[in-house]
Amino acid sequence: MSESKASFIVLALFGYNWAGKILWTLVAATGLAYFVFVTQGPPFSDEDERLFRAARHGDRAGVERSLEAGAGVADLSPLDRKTVLFRAAAFGHAEVVAVLLEKGADPAIRDGDGKTALTSSSRRVPTRKSPRRSGRSMTSRPC
Repeated sequence: MSESKASFIVLALFGYNWAGKILWTLVAATGLAYFVFVTQGPPFSDEDERLFRAARHGDRAGVERSLEAGAGVADLSPLDRKTVLFRAAAFGHAEVVAVLLEKGADPAIRDGDGKTALTSSSRRVPTRKSPRRSGRSMTSRPC
């Protein structure tokens, strides 16, 4: 590579010539577009906040009121980027989950880990644990 070509590239990388100014303008525009369209997402209204709070506490009537008032069943929480269905399922509120599914919540939506509301909440559902085994039969008695 010739010296003039190398210096042109170096100057462009630091934005000191016309090519560099175009390059950095494109980089800045791409970053701004990513920030605005990807990280921000749709606006989260006060009614959405009431919907998430009602779902977290298992308040079926509150969920229905919020949905009637215009809260979005598919809106994402700005904190964890999950829908209200994830919130209701995570806290084990089956009645609220049923209402959300009736109102059009999509059970196939996946979170950042690739889990659905059902699979992400299954680890939090209390299950009956079997008794610990110490290597002996459950019916054997010490001598």
